[in-house]
Amino acid sequence: MNYLAHAVLSGPDPLWQLGGYLGDHVRGSRWLDYPRAVGLGIRLHRKIDSFADRHPATADSRCRMDPGYRRYAGIMLDVFNDHFLAGSFEVLTGLDLNAFARHCDHLLDQHWALLPDSLRRFARYQKESDVLRRYADREFLDQVFGGIASRLSRPGPLASARRELDRLESNLEQNFRELYPDLTRFAQATRLELS
Repeated sequence: MNYLAHAVLSGPDPLWQLGGYLGDHVRGSRWLDYPRAVGLGIRLHRKIDSFADRHPATADSRCRMDPGYRRYAGIMLDVFNDHFLAGSFEVLTGLDLNAFARHCDHLLDQHWALLPDSLRRFARYQKESDVLRRYADREFLDQVFGGIASRLSRPGPLASARRELDRLESNLEQNFRELYPDLTRFAQATRLELS
């Protein structure tokens, strides 16, 4: 799951949502350095990633990918899943994507002092490029993957990752539709457990 899914799955509490954003930017036990609700959102992010990685639908999507992409399958599926989520956002979440994207931009602005530099860079990019809303646009995914590829330490095939979406779209979307309801239930139960 990527930023859009983590923000939604974090539930309605803005501090948990902030933790959902921070999950990929905070290592080890550093979540303890944050306000309690933010730290719980970071922990939830990690548990959601673990659950999604172990889910049979994720395993099926990984197996279908061309071997040249498999090393990057986790990154690709995170972005593809946000693409599918954005495309059916209101149906799947009951929320308006435009309003939710504005809320997330405001959330990051409001808590700027808590953001590490890596998340500040992403927050600027998210706002300037309208990332959360544009995830639904498959052409925009080329820009997303190009940006990710440029930050990797060694060259890889990510710049052309959308080819796999074009080739496997119906399978990947079906797997997302199997995964997302399970993730929603898991996230709700985990939020209660962590609280």
